[in-house]
Amino acid sequence: MGYYTEISKSEYAAKDVALYNRMNGVSAQKTTGVAIAEAIPSIFMTLTTKIAERQKNENNESENISVDTERTRLQKELKTALKDIGVEHEKDIETKLVETRTEGQNNIANAQKNVNQYKTIEQYDADIENLQSALNSLNDTNDPDGTKRKEIEKQIETLQADKKARQDAENELRKVTETENAKLVKLNQKATEANDIIKQLNALDDNSVEKQETAKVESQYNELQTFNDAYKNYKKAPSKETALALQKAYQDCPQDSPNYKNISTLYKMYQKDVEGLL
Repeated sequence: MGYYTEISKSEYAAKDVALYNRMNGVSAQKTTGVAIAEAIPSIFMTLTTKIAERQKNENNESENISVDTERTRLQKELKTALKDIGVEHEKDIETKLVETRTEGQNNIANAQKNVNQYKTIEQYDADIENLQSALNSLNDTNDPDGTKRKEIEKQIETLQADKKARQDAENELRKVTETENAKLVKLNQKATEANDIIKQLNALDDNSVEKQETAKVESQYNELQTFNDAYKNYKKAPSKETALALQKAYQDCPQDSPNYKNISTLYKMYQKDVEGLL
């Protein structure tokens, strides 16, 4: 029994038992021990492989579900973003930006045309001052019936009305420019959001190529937003600091930018006052 006890602890226990049995004439167990010993690793490997494959399939399925869920969410967000922009397809985003920018510039140009039909405020002030001096020089001696005085007073009244019309036209130009700038800023922001969603969708499809339009839209949005912020700060509290910021925002906008005309129009309305603070 001592030999049997020792070999039972051996790493070759199954083979040693078979040998012991053969030595003792136990032929019925000639192959059973070896067969079981060899079969166990094979069964174990098969089960392990199946378990691993099942886990892999479950992980892949889970990953696919996650990707599909994310894609669905992004597609829903893109649909909303495109609706906010006013287009049905992503390829129409740039066209919408161009249309909105052109429409805004036309509205500003028309408002500017209304301003240009009048003389400048400084010219009106000078003309009114000259007529006032001429009126003051008249009296009952050189204008006994008051005809000249009435004529000059009428001219002054006309000039004052035209001056008021010029001021109203300038205010309208300022209002239109501010409105169109704000509209374009909002649209650029929505376009940037839409393009960012498109980039995420492309990444899910293993297509993470950067779109040049995204960078361009972001740049246009930033330059217009920066100017609008500087303009609002200047209007709220005119000072050397806010004037300098407004001037810098204007100068930083490239002349070939589609936003330059809008920015330039609004800045030049305050240029004299801005530079007076610097």
